[in-house]
Amino acid sequence: MSVMIVEDINYDTLLSWASDPKRKAIKEGSQGLCGNVLKIANHNTYDNRYDEPARESVVIYKFTKRLICNSCDNHPVMILKLCDFVEYQIDSGIECLEAVKIIRRIRSAAIRELPGYNEAKWGLELLTTF
Repeated sequence: MSVMIVEDINYDTLLSWASDPKRKAIKEGSQGLCGNVLKIANHNTYDNRYDEPARESVVIYKFTKRLICNSCDNHPVMILKLCDFVEYQIDSGIECLEAVKIIRRIRSAAIRELPGYNEAKWGLELLTTF
């Protein structure tokens, strides 16, 4: 697995989308904390993978509210892809558990916005008629 340092614009976009009042995947006001958790996990993963420090010696994240692509708000697939990108840059070990939980909350909110998801049946039933 290769690891790259994730640019803050990716965290900003995910956390802006997730903290929208209609989604509530991330509480308003907690974006900075969540972004810091994600950024630290990414930098630690990079450091461990390459046995060298990431570009910054001290990891500090400052949230900036934004949606980079207008289509992100209407297309949860864009957010799902961004979740995959960020999660790929983070180890799945115990030291990154909080970061993985944040990504899962955002991913879950995006899945619920997929067209037809809410209308689909919850579970399946076996047909017993022949």
